[in-house]
Amino acid sequence: MKFAIAAIVAFAAVCSAMPAAKETVSGSTTWDCTYTDPTGKKFDFNPLIAKNGSYVWRTTVHDTSTNLLIETSQLPVGNYQFFLQVCGNVDESLLPPLCHVTSPGAAFMVDITDNTCTKLGGIQAHMFSPDPFNNGAYISYFYGDVIDHITTYETRLYFVCNKDVVAQQPIFEHMKAGIYASHFKIYTKYAC
Repeated sequence: MKFAIAAIVAFAAVCSAMPAAKETVSGSTTWDCTYTDPTGKKFDFNPLIAKNGSYVWRTTVHDTSTNLLIETSQLPVGNYQFFLQVCGNVDESLLPPLCHVTSPGAAFMVDITDNTCTKLGGIQAHMFSPDPFNNGAYISYFYGDVIDHITTYETRLYFVCNKDVVAQQPIFEHMKAGIYASHFKIYTKYAC
């Protein structure tokens, strides 16, 4: 119980220390996108902010139920379109009309088959962390659409070091079963 309270206090401190809005990029408000990890290494992900207001792409989700190592996909097999902004909210004018946005969001998922739209998290509550694989960092977006009375969608956007890539289109990896956390990756030299 003490650990849970400490984690909530630490999370609240991170969210309350969030910097003020930095600029508007094509209709989306963004924040300063710099991070210093616990070892003192500094990252500047500002060049990865989508200048048009969002990264937009489509992907197909395949069945991963035979993967015995980790239960990964909460999503049914199908075609999805993703809208994702780095350190800011997606420009809502880019979203299809079926996304009835009640509050800004940093990540959205449109199920093309079922014609539904889900907010996967917002920048109003976010947190940088060192990448657990020691090859970059990641940002977590919290408070996506509500699933039940205590669970909401979340997003983890991993910035992975690749010295040969300036900025790559984000890749949807999976949605972690049970906690509804979507995982995305961007390979970039800015994570090195």
